[in-house]
Amino acid sequence: MFTRFAMPRRSLHDGGSAAGPVRIFVVEDVQLVRRRIVSALNSEPGLTVVGEADSCGVAQSMLPTVKVDVLVSDISLPGTSELRNGLDLIKWALHQIPHLRAIVLTNYADEAYRRASQRVGAMAFLDKSSEFEQLTPTILRAAS
Repeated sequence: MFTRFAMPRRSLHDGGSAAGPVRIFVVEDVQLVRRRIVSALNSEPGLTVVGEADSCGVAQSMLPTVKVDVLVSDISLPGTSELRNGLDLIKWALHQIPHLRAIVLTNYADEAYRRASQRVGAMAFLDKSSEFEQLTPTILRAAS
């Protein structure tokens, strides 16, 4: 079940043009799944993947170096002592990049994970197995 959380309105682009492509960063530890996500998003007009990572640590080092509008992250990721999983990463990223929007794309469809995602600031929660096709429209809603 797709869940979109009510979030306060914020300016999406940090000094950029709203007419430009939506810049996406993908964090997924399974390479085959990450390739599928990146390929699907890059094939959509108006979307561009500006970075990808397979762990919280890699994402933490890369995110400050790219201009990104939307973070798409799994929950279950190799972590660090500071960022144990994708939820910690989202919380950290939203603090570091105030205009960022975050979307959880995971196989953990449990209600507790939905609530935890909302608590850390994710604007939407999608189940990989049944809602993958909702990712592009969700990103576009996040960017509007």
